[in-house]
Amino acid sequence: MGTITELKKAINTTKNFWILIPLRIFHGTRSAHFRNGIETELNISEYLIVISLLEYLRKEGFTITKTIQGYFLQKINGGISFQTLSLVATPAVFELVSSLVSQGWTFEQNNDMSYYFHKNGVDCLVQMLDDNLFSLKLRQVEIIGPYDSIWIYLFEITHGVYDWNFNGKVVLDVGGFCGETAVFFASQGAKKVIIYEPVPEHQKFIKENMIRNNIEAEIHEEGIGEKDGTETIRCWEVNPGFGLERKEKKELKVKIRSVTDVIETSGADIGKFDCEGAEASLLNVPESTLRKIDFYIIETHSLQIRNAIVDKFSKSGFKPTRAPKESSKKISILYFEKEL
Repeated sequence: MGTITELKKAINTTKNFWILIPLRIFHGTRSAHFRNGIETELNISEYLIVISLLEYLRKEGFTITKTIQGYFLQKINGGISFQTLSLVATPAVFELVSSLVSQGWTFEQNNDMSYYFHKNGVDCLVQMLDDNLFSLKLRQVEIIGPYDSIWIYLFEITHGVYDWNFNGKVVLDVGGFCGETAVFFASQGAKKVIIYEPVPEHQKFIKENMIRNNIEAEIHEEGIGEKDGTETIRCWEVNPGFGLERKEKKELKVKIRSVTDVIETSGADIGKFDCEGAEASLLNVPESTLRKIDFYIIETHSLQIRNAIVDKFSKSGFKPTRAPKESSKKISILYFEKEL
């Protein structure tokens, strides 16, 4: 029999919610009469996917209308609307679709689980592999990862977050998440990428993405800090927003390496730091060490850290080369080039 959670979703979304029982016992298909007025024939696996999706869409404020072409979804007071062929997709698919549509992407649905997205000359295929697992194919790049990883990659390339000359460069990638930035750097001609990422679940995706894209990367299962040791962080299983100040229940002890040693031994030309507050450890790195790298891209996670980083790099002989990118009131992306 189904779980209590399944039963609650069935009751919340379906008028004849009791079909859950015969679907479980006898299999086959049943006609589901949903509370939003939609009726459709589904088997048990399809029904469980649809009630999860409808519960998600209800909470997110979407209305759904059945049309000749499929289903029309519109977010109340959200300015998001799109057409889809089927509702047999997980909430993660529609979270990705609605998020990209709100960012100006257009899309065509290839089948229930794959979509072609288009924006400003960028064309890609996104395919759902599992509950929250996607593959992205764009030009010669193929990435596998959760919703966050795919969204981050598409956001960064369309917003020019890492627009710089990486050709023939060694790139230090601190905060590798699932390897999407390392793949980007390599696709832009980087001769070597050195990745620091302390979360084991993220490491699995990094290694898979390096293999898929034939990238020779130096991978370290470590975070950065002022000195070598360990730290306890809070995080979800696979999520970019982990850190010391997060409120998630899951605790994880990770290995930390001195950021001074990381820079000293990297031989990098370019340093990218996106490490959920640990960028503050750069404040105590000697100026002579910072200057071993020519160009830095640093994401800061508070106004206080941002101001301190700007002051530190200015005093260390760096100049800002681009206006900071502000992704929220707290988060900024800063760009520094070493002055000769």
